[in-house]
Amino acid sequence: MAVFSGIFIFCSVWIAISSTINNQIYNFNNKDFKNQKIFLLLSIGFIFSFSIFGLLNIILHLFGLSIAFNVFLIIIPSLIVILNYSIINEFCSQLFFSVYKFKKFFKFPSINKNPFAFSLFFIIIIQTLCLAIRLLLPITLSDATNQYFWDSLQISRLEGISLNEFYKMGEYLRTDSLASFFDAFFIQITNNWLLVRSARVIALVLLVFSSLEMAFCLGSFNVKKSLLLISLILTLPDVWSVFISGKHDGYVCLFEFTGIYIIYLSIISKDNFLKLSFSFLSILIGILSVSMRLSSLMFLLLALILFCFYIFKSPVDLLKINLKKYSYITDPKIIIFSIFIIVSSFIVCIFNIKYYSNPFFALSPPGFITNIFPDAISIDDYKFYKETLALKNIPLVFKPIATFIYASLG
Repeated sequence: MAVFSGIFIFCSVWIAISSTINNQIYNFNNKDFKNQKIFLLLSIGFIFSFSIFGLLNIILHLFGLSIAFNVFLIIIPSLIVILNYSIINEFCSQLFFSVYKFKKFFKFPSINKNPFAFSLFFIIIIQTLCLAIRLLLPITLSDATNQYFWDSLQISRLEGISLNEFYKMGEYLRTDSLASFFDAFFIQITNNWLLVRSARVIALVLLVFSSLEMAFCLGSFNVKKSLLLISLILTLPDVWSVFISGKHDGYVCLFEFTGIYIIYLSIISKDNFLKLSFSFLSILIGILSVSMRLSSLMFLLLALILFCFYIFKSPVDLLKINLKKYSYITDPKIIIFSIFIIVSSFIVCIFNIKYYSNPFFALSPPGFITNIFPDAISIDDYKFYKETLALKNIPLVFKPIATFIYASLG
């Protein structure tokens, strides 16, 4: 009962957010966006519903509150669905037709007419079956059991202990622990790992279809190229070795890819309002990505640079945005939601500074940041990993090329 209720709660919030974003786009009569970016909308809806549950759990644990399953939890998602029934119905209709457009990719290709496509289709079937089996197997990967799954399980069992009390006990949480709090939320209300692992599969499916959708936006894209793209995504090491097994890499992959997709749309858009809106949205996604993996700092920096570029490039043109669009930017709901994301994303970071003088605990501050936090306490030394993992004895001028080849060859 609790598991099905958890699925209903998550899916209700997810589809409601996706439908609301779609409805707002229609209100602005954006012809370029209509009926073309349905999987992008689903990805954005997934990202924000994921973040709402994860960040809400951070705030609740800040005050020593741990949500457990209760029938009343179903009431709020039910009200959301009822109150937004018309826009949800419209969005689901668009989703149905978008999936229908992809029907040709599910046809079994002829081995005689198209042996290459047949081979790729066969590979995808095998990959899908293996991933399905892996989903049902116990979690055995050491990283997942020692870090990610353990963190989520620990958070879910805090009960009445607040984060402040938790830190006073000498414990700590990762700065990039948003996904752990998301997992913990559903472990708390379902006491089961099924929904948490299923969310990873949903993220993988969204990544595949969003990739296809973006590829179609870029230009001509046939069945062969689509099958090749799907097989490549399913062959990614993070998908095979760690994602389904409990690590958060797949979430980060979906978040960053969606952010890149949005940045691409901001670049090709001719509307200044859309450029600013998309770039600001990519900043929010960047903050959420950093909350799951510190390596996403580079993506966040890219989004910030792009946003500043749009502002300083044509400040006069920005004044031409009509008042209706300005009113949307200053909508209290948008402002409150943005503040909620930014503030709650840095709660664990603030505790790590307070108790360990180190926002990146358990890793030591990298580079010049060591000057800002000279008394930082850490478990692992950043310099050690940098020296151990970096390519050595390569002239500086050739190092970027060598690094690219090295990464490409795995």
